[in-house]
Amino acid sequence: MEDAEDRRRPGARAPALVGLAAAASFLSLCSCSDPCPPTPAEAPADAHPADAFVAPRPAHLPFSADDLDDDHYLVTRGHSGYACAPDDDPATRHCALDLHMLRWDEGSAHYTRSRSEPRVASPALVDDVMWGMPVRSPIDGEVIACWRRMPDDDLDGDDVNCPGGAETCTAAGNHLVIRARDRDQVIILAHLQAESIPRELCPIDDVYLYTSDPKICALGGGWSGWRERGRLDRRGLAPIPVARGELVGRVGSSGSGVGVHLHIHASAYAEDAAQNPCEGDFAPLAWRDLSVQRRVVGAEPRADAWTQLNDATLPLDGDELLLAPTADDDVGCVP
Repeated sequence: MEDAEDRRRPGARAPALVGLAAAASFLSLCSCSDPCPPTPAEAPADAHPADAFVAPRPAHLPFSADDLDDDHYLVTRGHSGYACAPDDDPATRHCALDLHMLRWDEGSAHYTRSRSEPRVASPALVDDVMWGMPVRSPIDGEVIACWRRMPDDDLDGDDVNCPGGAETCTAAGNHLVIRARDRDQVIILAHLQAESIPRELCPIDDVYLYTSDPKICALGGGWSGWRERGRLDRRGLAPIPVARGELVGRVGSSGSGVGVHLHIHASAYAEDAAQNPCEGDFAPLAWRDLSVQRRVVGAEPRADAWTQLNDATLPLDGDELLLAPTADDDVGCVP
């Protein structure tokens, strides 16, 4: 009889999960020995974000296999409310991701978000199994905007993490905007724990970033900028290099996010005539070191249900997916 470890963790040659292979989209990458040269993206003033769409963004999971306990699993169904598009094409579907974590509780035979209690859906911050989990850069690139000192929400609804009367804090909370090495896309990591982003990656000491702070981008057609006070160039600072796998913060609950989780998305990137950095439409994320299976309520994951994604997008269709990083992270470079 197989032991519990064999039942749960992804195997190197797990059979394909029905429906996942058909949903995956694949892409080619530059080799590590021949890195992709930087090619600044340019867009006309009337461009729509869809016009700047390139290949799905290759990325590594922002968590290491060593940071997960054997009975802990990442879970997502896409962004909050399953806000994905186009809804009718699984091969090109793209959306932001909200990554939560569940613990399989052997005693109750159910999933829980609590470190200690079974069948808990919304634990206190410090009791959430994802609270404080290390977050690592999913790509090689450079930080061009960030925030790091906004207090985490205490979840009691009194908004003490964002004072200011009629003003509200920016939805991303503590976040990093990482521009990819090829400069045609960015990856955003949001809702990070207060003061967990290393200061050398985000040398901004202000505490609150309000939605009243302007965004400047003159491209139009759906393009948007980042909050002016969070832009490094507005503070006379150069972009800050960051390496794939480098510790960039810890999972928290800052900004408008509900509960402890990590928000991640890739977007088209371009600069307007005044060299303001602009964010366009979401781009699919193509994962290099990730295994996936559908979550079944009341059933722990099985080793023969995992499918490893090799430069493929998640098959998002509204169902909850369990995610597990592969143990071997030597799977190529990410530009």
